[in-house]
Amino acid sequence: MSEHEHTAEDEPGNNSTPDASGAQRVADLQAWLKTAEASGSATLHEFAAMLRAVRA
Repeated sequence: MSEHEHTAEDEPGNNSTPDASGAQRVADLQAWLKTAEASGSATLHEFAAMLRAVRA
């Protein structure tokens, strides 16, 4: 990876570590979805809704 590329671990608010449990990753995603839905951004709200639909 070049010095200019970043990974999900670089993103603000990413509490998951490479060895985080699946349950922790699900909890982190659910927290992010709530944040996205509350952001006021229609695009993020739609994306969060799409992700929730995939789970169903």
